[in-house]
Amino acid sequence: MTEKKREWARDCLKRKSEELGRLPKKEDFDGPTRSRIKAFLGPWPRALEEAGLKEKKKKGPRDGAHNSAEPERSPNPPPPTEGSGDSAGPCPPSQTRRKES
Repeated sequence: MTEKKREWARDCLKRKSEELGRLPKKEDFDGPTRSRIKAFLGPWPRALEEAGLKEKKKKGPRDGAHNSAEPERSPNPPPPTEGSGDSAGPCPPSQTRRKES
């Protein structure tokens, strides 16, 4: 994965955070943009950490035993390949909804 795509995703998250004045949520982005951000930076909490918007969690021992009843999570889909027509492109305009008074 190219550093350029990771940089694009970090910039999208930072711009959205500045625009909203809070941490951006997945719902603040349209589906394709959200998918690209997650493909380039990983799960949403890790993406926020990568963008410098959220402090990284300190790793420590887990409380309690592993719950084997939890379903396994499926891995993220592979990122788009070069030339597949699914390039990052510019971060799209805000998809936030405003309440009318």
